[in-house]
Amino acid sequence: MTDSSFASDGHGSAGGGKLSAYDAFPDLLTVHHRDEGCRFGHISYVNRTNPLGPALQDVLLKNYARYAFDYTRDLRGAKVDVAGLFARKDNPLHVEIGFGKGDSTFQDALENPDVNFFCFDVYLQGFASLMSRISGAGLNNILLCHYDALDFISRSMTESCVSRFKIFFPDPWPKRKHNKRRLINAQTAELFASKLIAGGVIHAATDIKGYAEKIMQAFSSSSALENVYDGYAPKGIRKNLTSYERKAISEGREIFDIIFKKI
Repeated sequence: MTDSSFASDGHGSAGGGKLSAYDAFPDLLTVHHRDEGCRFGHISYVNRTNPLGPALQDVLLKNYARYAFDYTRDLRGAKVDVAGLFARKDNPLHVEIGFGKGDSTFQDALENPDVNFFCFDVYLQGFASLMSRISGAGLNNILLCHYDALDFISRSMTESCVSRFKIFFPDPWPKRKHNKRRLINAQTAELFASKLIAGGVIHAATDIKGYAEKIMQAFSSSSALENVYDGYAPKGIRKNLTSYERKAISEGREIFDIIFKKI
């Protein structure tokens, strides 16, 4: 089994002999396993070595057990009752893939206490920063998972359990030779559709027109999905914007929202 992991630089003690987050939670260093159990051969992100400073390590040490789902090696291959991880397991389940700095994610969870949010990201800086914010607000309707979303969803997520998928500004991999590494394609569209409840929604957004067209084609290729709108969703469909999106708008880039529902 080959691990796709963060480099080991800076993963020692947090300082002064204090236990580090990496020592306390060794699975933080593994975000994907490439083996016979993985349906998808591509990795849709670039691993980055961004060792956490003492403050963010302390956030993880204090809050990881409460606000994160630790997808340990022994769970890989088993089905996980994601809804059952929350105090109010009957709430609608929203799954976000790639939350970045977590600005819109935090606001969505804060404003929707009757929705459960299960959110994936592989970059520890944004992961720890969002955990700090949700801990400070005392939210009980959001869990973070530091792991590759496609690998988890294909291996361990049960069928027809998700009310909404949110995929905002995935890496566009703009070079033609790298297009195959994009998160959304016809194959993954079918995967997402299989996890949605009837009437459930998948909502993607990008500021890259070529990728928006490919996402539209991928979702349209699934017989289980239908477009909620006639083409792209209306401008300004989302109130809570990501930090990346605010920058894109300030630089004059057009935002494309693609929203399909399960038939």
